[in-house]
Amino acid sequence: MACLGLLLLVSIVTSACIACLAHNDDAPPPDCHRQSGLRLQAPFQPGLITLDGLSSDWASVSGQSFVPLQAIKPDPAQPYASGPLNIKVVHDGHDVYFLLTFPGPFEFTQGDKHKCPSIALMFGIGDDATYNNMGGCDQNPDACSSVSCEGHAVDLIHFSIGDAIPGRLYGANAYDNANSTGKDSIGSLNDMYGWNPHCRYFDGLLPNGSNIPNSGAQNDWQGAWSHSSMDLTYGLTSSDSPYSASGAQGVFTFEFVRPLRTSDRFQQDVQFTIGNTHRFMAAIWFPVNHVPWVNYQHYTASCDWIPLDVEPSRKLTQNNSLSVISGVTLLFSLGALVASATVCWWTRSRRLVPFQAIEMS
Repeated sequence: MACLGLLLLVSIVTSACIACLAHNDDAPPPDCHRQSGLRLQAPFQPGLITLDGLSSDWASVSGQSFVPLQAIKPDPAQPYASGPLNIKVVHDGHDVYFLLTFPGPFEFTQGDKHKCPSIALMFGIGDDATYNNMGGCDQNPDACSSVSCEGHAVDLIHFSIGDAIPGRLYGANAYDNANSTGKDSIGSLNDMYGWNPHCRYFDGLLPNGSNIPNSGAQNDWQGAWSHSSMDLTYGLTSSDSPYSASGAQGVFTFEFVRPLRTSDRFQQDVQFTIGNTHRFMAAIWFPVNHVPWVNYQHYTASCDWIPLDVEPSRKLTQNNSLSVISGVTLLFSLGALVASATVCWWTRSRRLVPFQAIEMS
């Protein structure tokens, strides 16, 4: 019975991980039609964002617009048909916030993630982690480990909204965090890590499905979603499902937040640093024409990592600039003072009349 339980646990973990951001198993690197000038900035904006699945409080933040292309074969002639994916990022010195919006008809089937939109974010952790093949470690599932795949780790979150009420927070929760895992048993906003498409797991779990001893791992993310066709005036509950009319035109909004730094000790979380650039990617799954999506049918913002700059406070930058200017001005002032004193001394010394004794007759 113990062996059967272990096999069941491994099966559950593996099934839950299949929907992560990755290309098909063993897919060769696709022809990468990179969109020029792609870069994201996360400015310092404290006290601005309320995590509620709405985008109105992001109006003053600049973002980047992407043409979502199929991950397996990124053909510019066959993008996500409903329109661009817009991404904005800010931080407040403690947490980093992400906003993703994209147009599309309302699609939602309670409890069936394949008939609902899904979102994934991926970040490079290891120095050798590639976007293609989700880290790029060449090991098989039975050989993947932090040693054999050293340098290829990526950080992942995946939000499947089939059980998530619009406007409510999902991700980190007391039950799963008490079990030292990145799983979200309530709303399926899962915190994960991986080395390649075959080797991806909930934070805190080993490749064999068991918990890492004394890992202290947890789900560090929270997120919410909505669609612009919904009436969120008084809030929604599960009894309001499916929350809007099927096929209603509008814009999907996803918001996420996570601390810049986490307590991770096993290379399962990216650690954001103010002033540094990090590797980022986003993907969407969508039931186009009411057809449930399958795992490889996702659209990505690009076909390679997108640089994400976590910017310092502009006030601090301005103060530093003013300090430099003030220092240079002071040096020039001191130089001018010394030069003036030198000129005065030289002029005065030239005008002095030599002393001559007066002879008295």
